[in-house]
Formats: sequence, C-alpha cells, structure tokens
Amino acid sequence: MSLLDNFKYQDPNFDTSRFIDLDNDLDFDPDFGPDPYLEEGIKQGKLTCSEKQFWYVSKVIWPVESSFRRVLVAQDDLIKYTTLGLFAVGDRDLGHLGRGHVLYEDDPGKGKTLLATIPSKVLGGKWERFQGANDNVPADLIGGWVVDVDENDKRYFRFVPGAAFADFLLLDEINRNTPSFLGGALLELLGEGKVTSRGVTYSTRPFAIMTMNWIEAEGTYRIPPPLLDRTMFKIIGRPFTADEYAEILERTSRFVDFELKQVCDVKLVDEIRLFIHRNVYVSKPIRQAMGRFIAISHNPVNYLSWFHEKFQAPIVLCGISARGATHWEGAAKVHAFRHYRNYVLPEDVKEVLLPVFRHRMVFAPSVLEFFSEELLKTDPEDLPEPLRKILKKTLARFDKINSSITADIILQTLIEEAW
Repeated sequence: MSLLDNFKYQDPNFDTSRFIDLDNDLDFDPDFGPDPYLEEGIKQGKLTCSEKQFWYVSKVIWPVESSFRRVLVAQDDLIKYTTLGLFAVGDRDLGHLGRGHVLYEDDPGKGKTLLATIPSKVLGGKWERFQGANDNVPADLIGGWVVDVDENDKRYFRFVPGAAFADFLLLDEINRNTPSFLGGALLELLGEGKVTSRGVTYSTRPFAIMTMNWIEAEGTYRIPPPLLDRTMFKIIGRPFTADEYAEILERTSRFVDFELKQVCDVKLVDEIRLFIHRNVYVSKPIRQAMGRFIAISHNPVNYLSWFHEKFQAPIVLCGISARGATHWEGAAKVHAFRHYRNYVLPEDVKEVLLPVFRHRMVFAPSVLEFFSEELLKTDPEDLPEPLRKILKKTLARFDKINSSITADIILQTLIEEAW
C-alpha cells in the first residue's frame, strides 16, 4: 500500500518537506539500536514521519519500550500498552488532557509491580506506591495536614503531600480499596489531574498503573465503572512457557547489578503527548466507523446471536462511553505515531480496541459465569465463525477460562463481526 493509497487518512495540511530523508543514515541511540517498526513501515510504504517525530520515537518512545523488554520476559501486551499509555491522551476536558492510565490483571508474580517501577527509572520523576486496603481513606492517598511551628513559635497547619503527588503512581491491588471510602478521590485524581483536601484543590497529574490479580477474591471489591472509564487500557497477561520461566530465572539473577539508562525527563514526555495529540490526523471516515461501533456496543444482539440464544436474554447492559471514545482515539493516535505515521489507519483503531474496550463493557449479572462454563463444555467445532477460531486460539493460549477471559472471547467476537 503506497502513501497515495492512504491519502484520505493523511492530514492534507501536513508539511511533507519535513519528512525524514531515507537516503541518509538514520541516527539511532547505540544503546538501543534501530527500531524494527521503522523498517516495517518502510517495507509497507506507510511512512509519513517528520524529523521531529522520528527523533521523538527513536530517542524516547522506542528506548522506553526497549527498556521494558530488557527487564520483563514475554509479557508483550503489558510492555506494548504501557508504552502507548505513557504517551497517549485519554480524557479531553476544557483546559485538561488526561493521561492513558493502565490496569494490569493477572496471576500474582507475573511482573506487574516490577514493570510499574520502570517508567520512573527511564523517564526520571518521582515514583510512589499506594497499597490497596479496605481501610484506606482519601488522606492516605492525597496527604494530610500536620501542626508545625514557625520561627516565632507560632503554630500553624502545614499540608504534607501523599502518594498522589508522584509523577508515576502504582495503585497496587486497587480492588482492595473500599469504593465508598476512596472512590471520589481516585476519580478526581485520575480523571481531572487534581486532588482536594480541606477545601483546597491541588494540581497533580501522575501516570497511574493499577494492578489486581484474579486468583484471590477475599477482601476485594468490584472496581466502580466510572473509575474504570478513566483508565485507558486493561491489560491481561498470558501464562509463561517452560523456556520463559527459565529465562526469568536467568534474567533476575542479574538484577542486583542491573541498571537502566535514563532516556529523558517527565517534561519531555508531556511535550510528546501534546505533539501527538495535535499532529496525528484522524480522518472523518475513521471517526464515523468508530462512532458506528460504539453505538453497536450498547446493543450488540445482532452481532452476538449465539450468545443471546444460549443465554435467552440480553447479555450487555452498557457499551463504550463518550469518554471511552476519546481514550480509544488517543490510543490509536499514539499507535500510528509509534509506527512513524502522522495519520491513523483503520488497523491502528482495531489494534488498540480490545484493551480499551474490555473494562468498559458492562455485562448483565451472571453472564460471564454462565459462559465460562458453557464455552468449556462446548465443542469448538459446533460453534459459528469467528467464535470457533477465537475460542481455539484462547484455549491454546490460556490454561483456564475465567470471567475476564470469557469477556475477552465475547468482545473479540463482537470486534470481528461488527468492526
């Protein structure tokens, strides 16, 4: 596919005189080497990259992703979507561009917390960990007021900032926080980039990485949908193979002496996010296709006929919200930017759809439990396409089917049928 074939997706006002010159040697950081996405883009004829965009990707985004891969074994989705989330715009409000927060869900000991510590090492900034617990209150996250004494021995109240004022915030086991205690503070922090204590509002815009595991349910709570809606990606890990377990043992044995190179500072990350938001073009046909799919997600009965026939009732209560639409477009923009394009293609939109979609779809009660059992006892050969193919692929990848994986099967079927 040539650039001319993609013209309807490209910004017609883009200054083509600033494209990178492929006849000259391109300058990559020797510590990280050339980026495979550049060669892929050249082969496919989908390269519309300015010198500034090339510098941002090759000197910042690719080294960040490469640093993740040097530490973590096999977790491709965690690495890919954490990188995209760091540089994507999520919420879009008046005077505020939200961040692409991510939620990891997987078994314990899969590297979720380890990966959450890496951004601060390669991007500088302050890192904080906030451990989920059912007795946490807003002051534990935001900070509190203490009595202090000035030089005249006069007492006064002084605000001591909490973990919310970090540049990178790990909300570990977020589903252990009692929603009625901490929910409002988290909504304000993740959605609006600010916190309020005793009537005083402070600006703070951390990039949040949230974790939860799907094994232990005791002492956990359902994460409220409004909080999930302020999260760009929900990422699910896959089981390790025997060789990957061996690689983990080999790699972690060197961690005591392992150092990561700092790529840039947090200020540059924000500059790149704004550059992507302003300079990556999304055409009207793509936005119309996205709007059509969002409308379908609220009433997908015509596209999930096998599921509705089995359940004998509607299985979906709510689909993607308007806020979810902005997250979806922000994710597609940074995906295109990462592949050295100044415009979004339909394949960018589809590629990021599942991790944007999976935590926003609200299913009717007992639907996921019902189909977790139903899909296991059903012969895949008796299923219609594309469900047959999706179930076979899932059974080959995962050693169990729980509610989260069942939801993925339903959503992947809807994507294949309706997108």
